[in-house]
Formats: sequence, C-alpha cells, structure tokens
Amino acid sequence: MVIGNSNYDFAPLKNPVNDARDVAKNLQKLRYKTTLATDLNPEQFRQTVAEFYRSIVEDNAVSVFYYAGHGIQLQNTNYLIPVDVPIQSPKELIDSAYSINNLITELEQSLSDQNIIILDACRNNPFRKTATVTAQLREIQAGLALVEPPPSTLIAYATEPGNVAEDGRGRNGTYTRALLRHFTRSETAEELFKKVRKDVLRATNNRQTPWEHSSLLETFYFAPPKNKKIPNVVNF
Repeated sequence: MVIGNSNYDFAPLKNPVNDARDVAKNLQKLRYKTTLATDLNPEQFRQTVAEFYRSIVEDNAVSVFYYAGHGIQLQNTNYLIPVDVPIQSPKELIDSAYSINNLITELEQSLSDQNIIILDACRNNPFRKTATVTAQLREIQAGLALVEPPPSTLIAYATEPGNVAEDGRGRNGTYTRALLRHFTRSETAEELFKKVRKDVLRATNNRQTPWEHSSLLETFYFAPPKNKKIPNVVNF
C-alpha cells in the first residue's frame, strides 16, 4: 500500500505525491503488485488501509505500507493526516486523522507473515503557523513518537523520534530520494536502511537521522538475489 498526501488546505507539501508515485513505480518494476493512493480524505484513508490488509490471503505473505505526507504526534500517539478536513482542535485531529495504532491493529488482524512500514511523515508541525487552530495544536511536539512494532514487523522512520524530516528541494523528499536509490539492490532490509541512513545524513549535513525499529524474524529483501526465492507479496 503506497499513499502520498500533498494537497492540504492548511499546509500543502510539494513532494509526497511524487514520492508515492515513484515508490510505486519502482516496486512495480520489481514485480510487486502495487496499490497507489494519493490525497486521501479521512474516510478514504480508513477504507483503503482496511481493504488492503483484508486482501491478504497468500501463505507466507509480506505486506508493505508506505506513507508520505504530514504526520504528527499527540499525547504520544502518531497520526497520519488526511486531506480535505478542517482540523482546528486536538479532538478534531483525533477524530479525523489516521492513528498508527489503527494501522497496527489492521496489520495484526491480517494474515501477513512479515510486515514493513515506511513513514516519510516526520515534517514540521503543519498547524504551527495556522491562526485558526487552538494553541494546543500549534504547540504539538515536532516529529513522531517511537512505536513498538508487533512481531515480524519493521517500522522505518524518515528521522529519529522527536525530530523533523526535510521535504527536499527536488522532485522527492530527502528520505524517499535515498530510499529509491537503494530499492532495486539485492540487500537485506537492514542493509538497505543503513545505506539510506548514510545518504540522508550526508545530504542533510547530519541534521536528519533515519530510524528503524525492527522485530523481523526472517530475512527480507525488496529485490531478492537471483538465488533467493521471492516470498508471496500482497498488494502494496
């Protein structure tokens, strides 16, 4: 499942839709079945994610969830922000945004055997300069909180907990640009994300450190070596 949200009324972003399209294109080249969704409103976000995880029926399936767009933490819970919704208070945020806790619940209830979650969502607080929102939203801490992954899951963040990620100056965000550079190489997930981290540190003069939290139980390759059997990969 590849999602990119850019067209926000309150704080539009230039790169997430490009990021999502390029990630989906690269994964399709690797012969993965891919579902791409962009600029989702709250109902579309919930429905799309739920349908994705319900679609997993293969044995030994690997599921991957990628998101680029606004994401914030409130009361130590991470939320991915949909478009086309007026959020002016913490209650409206909780009611309208998509909680990472809901994502984890969908994942745990699915038949997926291994799970990869990639969050390029640690940008600045989008409500910081919005005059119509409450002070509580303007004072939300930057970045995302660390999430404990369930078994057989790797969660990759564009930067370390509590920090913010750069949107990038070109077509892609800084983190996703590095990710795209390594997707097609025959490296384990751990090796790949280490190289992504090095690239991002170099590109940001050490301002941004990508972060992973893993409980994977098996070796995972986005692009398996020729002598490795490709696992059953579901729509993402």
